[in-house]
Amino acid sequence: MDNVKVSVICPAYDAQGYIEKNLTSVLNQTLKEIEIIVIYTPSNDNTEKTVREFSKNYPKIKCIYNDGLKSISSIRNQGLQIAKGEYIAFIDADDFVDSDYLKKLYTKAKSSGFDIVFSSRVDIASSQVNLYQVWEFEQDKLSIDDGNRESVLRGVYRNKLVVWGRIIKREFIEKNDILFFNDLYGGEDLSFSLLSFIYAKNIAYVNDIYYHHVSERKESLSSNLELMVENTLKGLKKLKDLLSARSIKQNLIISAVNITAADILLGYYNAWNTGLFSRLPISSIKKLLPFIKKNAVSLFQFDKLSEINKSKIFKIKYKIFMFAVNNNFYYIPKSIRVIRNLLKMLYIKRKNK
Repeated sequence: MDNVKVSVICPAYDAQGYIEKNLTSVLNQTLKEIEIIVIYTPSNDNTEKTVREFSKNYPKIKCIYNDGLKSISSIRNQGLQIAKGEYIAFIDADDFVDSDYLKKLYTKAKSSGFDIVFSSRVDIASSQVNLYQVWEFEQDKLSIDDGNRESVLRGVYRNKLVVWGRIIKREFIEKNDILFFNDLYGGEDLSFSLLSFIYAKNIAYVNDIYYHHVSERKESLSSNLELMVENTLKGLKKLKDLLSARSIKQNLIISAVNITAADILLGYYNAWNTGLFSRLPISSIKKLLPFIKKNAVSLFQFDKLSEINKSKIFKIKYKIFMFAVNNNFYYIPKSIRVIRNLLKMLYIKRKNK
C-alpha cells in the first residue's frame, strides 16, 4: 500500500483472549492510511490461527512468521525493517487503542514534524483500571537541545521508557540508527527509548486519546521479574558502551543510563515486595542481589538518585535496598514487607473494634 502514514508493529505470542480485541481496535482506526505488521511466534494457544484469519480478511495486515528462536528485540527490529510508514507505532498484542488514537497522534506529529508524540495511557490490571500520567511538562510540546536535554532525560526516565503509547518518526529512527539490542529477552524498551531521547529534537503529547495497557498478564515477559532485572541491566550496559562509542557527552550518559539503572532497579525491588510475601522466592533474590551488585552500571548513581528524589519514603527504601545489595541480605525483601503488612493488619483490626 502506498502513502502509509503509520506502520503498526505488533509482536504476538500466547495472546489468545487479547489479540482479537487488539487487531479490531487497530483496524477500526479513523486514520485509514496504515499498515499492521503482526510478527507471530508459535504459541501454546490459538494466537496464530486468529492472526491468520484476520490477515485473510484484511489486506492491511502483514503476517510475518517467527520460528520461535528470535528475541522480542529482534522481532521488533524485523518489523522496523519492513515498515513503510512515515511514523511507527508499537502496539503489544494484549493491548488496544481508542479509535482516533493514530489519527490524533499523526495529526499532532505532522503539525510541527515532531520526532515523538505521546498519548495518554490507561493501565488495566485485573479489575482495576487506572489513568497513568505520562507527561510531566507544563506545555504539550517540547524542543530539546544541548541546554535542556539532560533535564528532559531525567524528566522522562520514569514514565516513558516503554515503546508503546506513542508514535515515532521512521526517518528519525533510521537517521540516528535507533534499534533494539537483538539479544535482549526483556526490558528491551528501555535502551531503545533512552537512545531515542538522546537524539530527539522535539517531542509532543496528546492528552485526550488513550493507549490501553493490560498489565500483569501471566504470559507476558514483563511478569518474569528475574528475567527482566537481568536483561534490563544487560541492555543498559550495552547502551552505555554504544553511547560512549558514539562520543555522547558523559553527563548525558549518566542521566540516560546510570541514574535510570538505579531508578529501575529500585522499582524492581519494590515489585519484589508485593503481597504479604515477596513474589520472588529466596532462591531468586539470592541470585539477583549479587548480580545487581556486580552488574549495575554504576552503584554510586544510587546516591545521586537519592539526592534527586526528596521523598522521605524513597530515601528509606533506598537505604534498605542499598543495605540489601551491599551485604547480600537476601531476606530483607521478604521480611520488610511481611512486617509492614502484619502491622497494617493489626492497625486495621484495632481500628475496626
